[in-house]
Amino acid sequence: MKNDKYFQHDVSACGNVKLMALIDKEGMKGYGIYWVVLEFLRQQESYLSPLKMLSFVAHRAKVTRKFVERVVMDYDLFVIEKECFYSPGMHKRMHTYDQKTLANSENARKAAIAKWQKIRENKHAAAMQREEKRGEETISCCCTTTSADASAASAKLSEIVSWECHVSEAMKDRSWLELEAMHSGLGRQFFQHLPIIVEAFRNHVRTYGTEHTILSLRDMKSYFSNFIKRGSATRKMVEEVIKAASAVDVYRYETLVDGRRTYCGVNIPEEAPPRPNPDSRWNEQAKRWER
Repeated sequence: MKNDKYFQHDVSACGNVKLMALIDKEGMKGYGIYWVVLEFLRQQESYLSPLKMLSFVAHRAKVTRKFVERVVMDYDLFVIEKECFYSPGMHKRMHTYDQKTLANSENARKAAIAKWQKIRENKHAAAMQREEKRGEETISCCCTTTSADASAASAKLSEIVSWECHVSEAMKDRSWLELEAMHSGLGRQFFQHLPIIVEAFRNHVRTYGTEHTILSLRDMKSYFSNFIKRGSATRKMVEEVIKAASAVDVYRYETLVDGRRTYCGVNIPEEAPPRPNPDSRWNEQAKRWER
């Protein structure tokens, strides 16, 4: 499975003056907690987290919250802003990574569209040639068939169904939609916001003028799958549209990882209700959220 949650780790990190001060006072235990905090931030949206979440970091690392707070607040390794914290070093490194990922996704999208267009044009040309040949054979074998009749029949056979019709037809295929929900990583959000996702897809097709690449239901499904594929530029756009359309997101205190609901790296059971606040922990025995 592709690992899209990594971040760079300088081999000379322990030689950093601030980290040397941390090690000198807190020992290698403090150094280890520093990397646990960075791993936690890497999984958060915008690589930023409320300070309240330090209790969960402490719970996962099996240390006290005060110890984690010292690592975060006393050595100038993290920035504290409005009850939240982040690592400026991680922000700098991940900005470069995110920009590169977006560029690669956009280039791949353009290449895929160009390839689809070429294949569709070749198939369409071949289909037209076959229909023209059939029309000629019909005219030669049936004297009562006029050239006008043959032209009308050829035009009818080569008529292309509107791409909008293929979109509507695909949205009726529940089994396919469930697979797309899983592969996209959107999970429940996929079906909750399906109408606005489909509208965003239609707007995308119109904006880039790629209607002519969707000549069949199969073409449409392939295009849509790439549109919501994790890591793509269009998928990020879909997330922004969903975020803007959602006045209140009941799953805002959870993180989707490979299609699974999680919080602080802990998997949430499918049957569990939305996490009510950032301080809640799931009690497996009681089958409920607790603080």
